Amino acid sequence: MSEARRREITVRILTLGCAKNSVDAEVLSGLLAGDGCRVVTRGRADVGIVNSCGFIREAKEESIEEILAMARLKKRGTIRRLVVAGCLARRYREELPESLPEVDLFVGPGDIPAVPGLLRGLFEGSAPRSRVEEIALPDEAYRLFTAKKQAIEETYALFNTTQIRPKQELNDRLVAMGSATLKTVVSAADLLRRPEMDLATVAQLLGLILPRPEEEVTQEVELAIKYQGYIERQSEQVDRFRRMESVLLPDNLPYQTMSGLSREVVEKLTRVQPRTLGQAARISGITPAAVSILQVYLKKENLI
Repeated sequence: MSEARRREITVRILTLGCAKNSVDAEVLSGLLAGDGCRVVTRGRADVGIVNSCGFIREAKEESIEEILAMARLKKRGTIRRLVVAGCLARRYREELPESLPEVDLFVGPGDIPAVPGLLRGLFEGSAPRSRVEEIALPDEAYRLFTAKKQAIEETYALFNTTQIRPKQELNDRLVAMGSATLKTVVSAADLLRRPEMDLATVAQLLGLILPRPEEEVTQEVELAIKYQGYIERQSEQVDRFRRMESVLLPDNLPYQTMSGLSREVVEKLTRVQPRTLGQAARISGITPAAVSILQVYLKKENLI
C-alpha cells in the first residue's frame, strides 16, 4: 500500500489575491477534508499550497515571494511537497515549471476539484507536474477583467505621479471648497487623502484625464489611496506574522536561561512549547519584548 494511502495527508494552504481566491480556498479545504486530508494553518505539513494571484504587478510579485518562501520551508523539511494553484499558474503555465523547479505541481483555478486526487498522486508518483486548464474564464469576461485591472493600475499611478505646485488660483479654489491651501509641492494622491476630497473632485480640479471614469474603477483607486497608510501598516503586520510563522523553535529551548524573560513568560513558554515564533507571540501574556528576546537568542545561536 502506498504512503499516501497509509497515512493522513496534512495540507497547509496560503491564499493570496481577490475574494474569488478565498472562496476557491474554502471549496478546496472542503474537498480535501472529504478526501480524508487534514488542513492545517501553520507548522509542518505534507503539502504546502500557494493559491496565487497573477493579474496586477503587485499581486504577481507577492505570489512569487510567497512561493519562494514556501520553497524555503520545503528545503528545511517543514513541508514535503509544494503546489502552486490559481491565476498565476494559469497565466504563466508555460514559464513557471521551468522557472520554479522547487514546485512539485501546478494547477489552474478550474482544476480545484481534481486537487485531492492529484495530491495523493504526488506521493504515489502518478501526478503530472502541471495540470492547468487552457481557459479559466470565457474570453470576453477575461478581457473585461484584465482591462479593469489595468485601468485601476493606470489611475493609481496617475494620482501618485502628478505633482502639484502651490498657485494662487488653485489655492483660491481650495479655500472656496473648504480645504487648506497648498504651501509645498504635493502629489494628486496627497490632495485626495484630505477628508473633504474625493477622486472625481480632485480630477476635475487638476484637469486630469482618467483612463476610465467608471465608478467601479475610481472607487477602488480612491479607497486604495485614502487608506494607503493603514493598508501598508496592516501589510507590514501580516508580513511580520508570516515571517514569524516560518521561524521554527527547537524542542526544549532553555527559556529559563534567556536574560530578560520574566518568570511568568518562562513558565508559559515552557508549558506550551510553541512550535514557531509566531505561535509563541500569540500566547496570552507573551509581550513583543519577549518575542524580541527569543529572536535575539535564535540569531545568536544561529538557529535562524
